[in-house]
Amino acid sequence: MLFFSIIVPVYNVETYLKRCLDNLKNQTYNNFEVLLIDDGSTDKSGLICDEYSSRDKRFKVYHKENEGVSSARNLGISEASGDYITFVDSDDWIDITYLSCVTELLEEANPDLLVNSFNRADDKSIKYIDLSSKNRKYFSGYEALYEMCVGNYFGWEPVARFYKTNKLNNVRFDEKIKYGEDLLFNYIFLKQKNITIIYEPVAKYNYYYRITSAVNSYTLTQKWDDIKVIQFIIDNEKNYIGKFLLRNCLWPRLVNRCKDALFSMKKEDLNHAIFLSKILRPYFWIILLGRNTSLKMRIKTAIISPFFFFGGKQ
Repeated sequence: MLFFSIIVPVYNVETYLKRCLDNLKNQTYNNFEVLLIDDGSTDKSGLICDEYSSRDKRFKVYHKENEGVSSARNLGISEASGDYITFVDSDDWIDITYLSCVTELLEEANPDLLVNSFNRADDKSIKYIDLSSKNRKYFSGYEALYEMCVGNYFGWEPVARFYKTNKLNNVRFDEKIKYGEDLLFNYIFLKQKNITIIYEPVAKYNYYYRITSAVNSYTLTQKWDDIKVIQFIIDNEKNYIGKFLLRNCLWPRLVNRCKDALFSMKKEDLNHAIFLSKILRPYFWIILLGRNTSLKMRIKTAIISPFFFFGGKQ
């Protein structure tokens, strides 16, 4: 009988936490542990974790100083004892039948990674994210890496998926990266030898989008990390994956962030845009005049041209 480790990083989410934990507690499949990693919360989140732990022995609480979500997830991985690990963000929630509906497939196919669909929720509605067909798909590590980059079947996020625990022995989140750490984590996981992945279009995970979340409050400068991650992968993938990331992930990010900085009133953003423009400069005319460049991207590229002819030469 499969045993699951559910890792929940917790930081100042007292408004949403009980919804998340109630749905975990009420799972129709009972063989699991919940690792609540309280990452130095200053509200009542830590007390809520203690409350659930005192009432249900499946809930285990780890209180630590605030070091970020990657540090919290890494602690959870180190303490996990399940056959599979799944991550649930503390402001999200899963359907009470989630574990039940994936158990049979995991037991029969024994994949290293099971990826599911998910729902995107806000305060008004819940929307199913239809990334692909409605059929089950099997992938090798390279095929899954391609699909993750293209976004046909699944994206960069670590949630709504189940990782085989023994395949995470040498895989951790980079705690120095604040933006783009999920992509790097999944890239390292998928680069292991003889990895098997299944995509199962089960939408039992509800991703709650809130404007006040840490990621949505990052400045342009703080978002520099994901560009570094994308560049790292491009440098290591001298194939279609690298070319796809260059044209469809790196270039648009550089252009969009330069554009945003051009209209920013913050000096640090303008300085950062000048720095980004130096990375973008070798591709500037290719993007502006390229046959495959959309009209929208051409316009944005033209808008940021001052960085290349003035600020970008500093």
